[in-house]
Amino acid sequence: MSDCSTSQNFSTGQTVTAAIMNAIVPSIIIQRGFIGGKPVVGTLANGDSLFGLSAGNALQQILFSSLQSQILSNSVGASQAGVANAIMNGDGLVSQRPASASIAATGYTALDKWKWGMVGSAGRATVAQGPNGALVAGSPYSLSCINITVPSATSTIAAGDFQYIAQIIENNLILPTLGGAFSFSFLYNTNFSGVISVFFLDVGNAHSYVVPVTLTGDSAWHQATIQNVTGLSSQTVSTTYGASSLTAGFALLSGTTFQTGTTGAWQAGSFLAANTQGNLLASTSNFLKIAQVMLNPGATSVPFYAEPYVTQLLKCQRYFWKTYQQGTAVGAVTNVGVMEAQANSTTSLVMDCIYPNTMRAAPTVTFYNATSGLSGTWGSVTAPAASNQSDRMMPSATCTGVVSGTWYNGHLIMDADY
Repeated sequence: MSDCSTSQNFSTGQTVTAAIMNAIVPSIIIQRGFIGGKPVVGTLANGDSLFGLSAGNALQQILFSSLQSQILSNSVGASQAGVANAIMNGDGLVSQRPASASIAATGYTALDKWKWGMVGSAGRATVAQGPNGALVAGSPYSLSCINITVPSATSTIAAGDFQYIAQIIENNLILPTLGGAFSFSFLYNTNFSGVISVFFLDVGNAHSYVVPVTLTGDSAWHQATIQNVTGLSSQTVSTTYGASSLTAGFALLSGTTFQTGTTGAWQAGSFLAANTQGNLLASTSNFLKIAQVMLNPGATSVPFYAEPYVTQLLKCQRYFWKTYQQGTAVGAVTNVGVMEAQANSTTSLVMDCIYPNTMRAAPTVTFYNATSGLSGTWGSVTAPAASNQSDRMMPSATCTGVVSGTWYNGHLIMDADY
């Protein structure tokens, strides 16, 4: 028996009208098994079409993917709907760390949570907080972006070279996706017409998932989506408190060692790029702006989870914070925000420093001199070092060159990122 049957028939060459459709619909008999055993949405692919009537009773055809986009663009924003984003600082709005100009080694950029990775290559990139203006249909407006420029170009790429920007994601943020799929989306603006690669790596980079993205180099904002990434639970993950379980990033340059022809699927090995990878660092005129980076649970991407600055800052302070006022560079000569401590012996300071957020782990502490801006001293205190710090506070510090009972001050930065 067919799923649907009707006594109405179309005549040869007959024009389909709303009246005819209205006559057919009441006469259709739908079998119970069709409803119970064949969920329509679950069997539709992005390229499938649906039919419907417009407000003017005209029969219309629409792609399922287009229908999804329309629903998302007209729905309540993800920030109001409570949809989670595993990416922090996806607009580059929080910028606590030291400046990252002409990056020459792997390390964190000025933009919180965003880490630059590199091996070899004479090319150098600068990462900074870019101006506002990121906007495409269906997405919120961005106050800033991740602005990548190329002060030193290279066209020579050895097999083992790579350069990328990525986030290492703590497992408590990614574990909700283990039972299903996750989706990844971002906005970009560039003058570079070519391929970059989005990659995901599990714990220890044992397995990788690579997707090439062809950029439109017209210096306008575009959206890119990678949807329905499944199988993370079958890769190497960690449930240890504070550990990471996923790295998500953008490969901007890659040698053949880290390239793969297998894309859109998990595979063993530490791959960063597709074998069609381009070279963003080929010209000093190239730039790439990235905004609204989103990694959400589910088989489809949702609008960017736009959070207030203070909320984003507090989340980022689980991994890094400073005593310097926001907007003041680390190492600046300033007494604004200095931490004070009293010596209780000739080799110890009572700090009683409570962090603004519980940190991922006991942090690495760096002392900065408020008068010189140099690290490794603290006023007249020499060789200061954190003592007995936890993920919540630093009660004391060891040092030399102090007088018991005397007060001293300076700046601190706390780093508990990966």
